[in-house]
Amino acid sequence: MLAFYTLRKSLQTTSALSATSKQCFEQPAVSFLVCSLIFIEYYYKTDIKNVFKLYCNRE
Repeated sequence: MLAFYTLRKSLQTTSALSATSKQCFEQPAVSFLVCSLIFIEYYYKTDIKNVFKLYCNRE
């Protein structure tokens, strides 16, 4: 019975650690993707505005 309890505790600790480490590794990737998408959207909008200004100011 003691061996079963020890094994169960060990597995719970391992799963808790893997969940924590999984979060630590996934969060930076998610943050990077969100920041990249925001940058791309900003760049795209800025680029379109500049093209429009150049086209409209041509004589």
